[in-house]
Amino acid sequence: MKFRILAACTVGVGLLLSSLPAHAAPVSFLTGEGTKDGDSYKFSGGGVDITATSWSSSGQPSIQQYLGGLGVTSCPVIAELFVTNQECIDDSVDVEGYGNWEAILLSFSVPVYITKLLFTDVGENDHFSYRINDVSSSTEVDIQGTGDNGFHEFSLPGLLVSSVYIGELDQQEGFKLRGIELVSAVPLPPAFALFAAPLLLLGWIRRRR
Repeated sequence: MKFRILAACTVGVGLLLSSLPAHAAPVSFLTGEGTKDGDSYKFSGGGVDITATSWSSSGQPSIQQYLGGLGVTSCPVIAELFVTNQECIDDSVDVEGYGNWEAILLSFSVPVYITKLLFTDVGENDHFSYRINDVSSSTEVDIQGTGDNGFHEFSLPGLLVSSVYIGELDQQEGFKLRGIELVSAVPLPPAFALFAAPLLLLGWIRRRR
């Protein structure tokens, strides 16, 4: 009888702990983090692999990594000057909406909950837009920048994605994406295994008796 009670408690505690959310893992996109892979950058964190690529409504989008994080250009970079045509002269290294709408596409190896987006080069009253997975509509959000082109963190609790576009639709605004915080949506079994091991040991001892 005592063994059955202990077994039930062990299984219950294991299931409870295995269902608890893990701590959010920070992933930095700053210079020196990740690896460049052709026209994309690869990152990892919290047991999840992340691929960052660029998107633009027109032009030739290219994702770039800078001291402030990831940005997008919509024309070739020549000695850090944009001189291929008039439209590209004013293209910046930020994710911005001048001439072309630009975005960074983050693709994840498993579904994740994004808990926070981290920006830099944010101006006063700047916005960003995000589009989850492959839905056709975007959601625009006010970043509420400080006006000094500083850092800003934006919480997005409960945003479950396998991929997400993070972009700018306003030609007067822009930003760099310096990182994210995420939690894998795939259930993790370590807690259950931790409590199941003593249960197996107790069963083996009982059989021995």
